[in-house]
Amino acid sequence: MRRHLDPAVLGVAAITLVVWGVLLVVVAQVKFAGDPRGFLVLGERLYHPESFDGIPRCGRFGYDGQFYAALAADPFLRSPDTLKALDAPAYRASRILLPLLAWCAVLGNARAAIVAYQVLCWTLSVLAVVVVSLWLREEGRSPWWGLVLGVNAGLVTAIFRSTQDGAAAFLIVATLYLAQRKSHCRALGAGVAANLCRETGYLAPLAVSVHEFVAKRYRRALLYVLVPLVPQLAWHAYLQATWHPNFRFPASVSAPFVALTGKLVAVLASRPLLLSQEFWGTLAACLTVLAGLVVALRRDRLEPVRLVFVAFGVLALFLAPRAYADVYGFSRHLIAAPFLAVVLAAREDSRSVRVLLASVVAAFSLAGLLMIAGELRPLIGSF
Repeated sequence: MRRHLDPAVLGVAAITLVVWGVLLVVVAQVKFAGDPRGFLVLGERLYHPESFDGIPRCGRFGYDGQFYAALAADPFLRSPDTLKALDAPAYRASRILLPLLAWCAVLGNARAAIVAYQVLCWTLSVLAVVVVSLWLREEGRSPWWGLVLGVNAGLVTAIFRSTQDGAAAFLIVATLYLAQRKSHCRALGAGVAANLCRETGYLAPLAVSVHEFVAKRYRRALLYVLVPLVPQLAWHAYLQATWHPNFRFPASVSAPFVALTGKLVAVLASRPLLLSQEFWGTLAACLTVLAGLVVALRRDRLEPVRLVFVAFGVLALFLAPRAYADVYGFSRHLIAAPFLAVVLAAREDSRSVRVLLASVVAAFSLAGLLMIAGELRPLIGSF
């Protein structure tokens, strides 16, 4: 029997899509003379391939989305111009999923691939919200709670800066959701995609593998460990054979506690606190660490969703000062945390733990609303 989506889930999808569609149109008009390609945030001092001609520049060094858009124009790195456009070619090229999909979708047209890359970033970001709402419905909860995720800080960054992080959140949640529904072939496919999108995407199939191993389903556990690695290793083999990149340890990770503690001290010294996106974002990161610890001590700690949430709580401790420079940075590193927190809060028996998990979501979303207000400030100030 064919299943139909719940009207509430469709409502969440429609509202999220319309809100973000309006925001993108308005902000593009205010900041980029109506050109949505401006959301790639191209740096004025950086080299860009010829396919970027005509795209508005924004700031001296721009933002990360510009590098993946360059890969979308040439995912197999056949042109020297592509390597010149990347700040860390080996690191950027390892996250090949969206650039490659964008390039394939437009049959290799470089200029069109840049736009296709953005559309994929935005669409999959919205789908991350939809999957959580669908999950809530299937667990007997109101799908409308998913709406609050539509403005969380990580998603705001992913959309306004055209980064792959919203897509990564979607693929992580989709992997866990499909595995719970015992749709393991699809879950493995989503896990493969998650790992090719962002390295933290591998946490989802790895967590499912732990769950399967504990249940003594060893063959399936091994599949969840190995299958997502095969395409990634094959891609790295191609990169090595093509241009011999040098490995670079991610600069976003460092000694635990140091950066988060420093960020918290700096934020608490600033004023006004309640109108600061940095305050709410930093509070959300601290709450993620605390909630991760609490979840790790719960009875069902080896459930895949719990394991991945705990992993992001640990990541919040290890992020480097560079990542904690502003909320745009660390919120996208931790983007999956509020999505998983909504799912966990919905199934939590303890009221105090449920409130803690909900506070993670609320703090990230308050930071996101302030970030949106910041993007709209030129328009607001004109009235």
